[in-house]
Amino acid sequence: MKEERPPCVFCQRVRIFAGLAIVTVALLATRTDIVFLSDIDLNNLFFKFVVAMFVGLFIWKVVQEYWVVDKEDKGEKD
Repeated sequence: MKEERPPCVFCQRVRIFAGLAIVTVALLATRTDIVFLSDIDLNNLFFKFVVAMFVGLFIWKVVQEYWVVDKEDKGEKD
C-alpha cells in the first residue's frame, strides 16, 4: 500500500481562509435582512477584523523576532 503524505499545513490554512472569505463576501454581497445582523454594519466589522488581524500578526512577529530564543542559537552557545 502506498504511504500517504501528511496534509500540507499551508494548504489547510489557505482552505480555512478561503472558506471564511467566501462566507464574508456572501454576507456583504447579499445584504439580506437577517434579524441578528440588522443593526451591524458589516463593512465596519470587516474593517475592524482586518485591522485586528494585522495588529495581531505584527505583534506575533515582533515577539518571535526579538524575544523567542531559537533552538539553533542555544545550540551554538553550548
